[in-house]
Amino acid sequence: MKTLKAISAGSVLVLGIALSASAFATSITPTGPFSATGSTTLTQGPISLSCTANFTGTVNANGTATVTAASFSGATSCGVIKATGFPWTISATSVSSVNVAGITVSTPFGNCGPSTIGASWSNTTSELSFNNAGLSGSCTVSGTLTTTPPLVLQ
Repeated sequence: MKTLKAISAGSVLVLGIALSASAFATSITPTGPFSATGSTTLTQGPISLSCTANFTGTVNANGTATVTAASFSGATSCGVIKATGFPWTISATSVSSVNVAGITVSTPFGNCGPSTIGASWSNTTSELSFNNAGLSGSCTVSGTLTTTPPLVLQ
């Protein structure tokens, strides 16, 4: 009888751990297309370009998002930044942070990325924010992007 109780208690413990892990998985909603727009600054060596970034993508059924296109506008120099290496993947790491993987841009001064950056997230404003996030190629990027429709991490 003691053996049966030990197995049952062990099984309950394993089941409880498995259920709590899945209960805490974070995902992005709602599924479907989205856009994200906002002010960004790309710094490469001594050169900084402040531009408006425009991203488009899709949130899939497993709760991750992919960016499938990006463009930069504003000052005339913003047109020299070309986003490449799509798709970029956005994965929620908590309800207040995400990782963006695959970010790659080219400029007349060389390539930045591909790299993964961490960013903070606000469910209240549906904003992704990053500050001096490092990209390979001696680049950093800062900015805040707002999503449409409003995306939520849960």
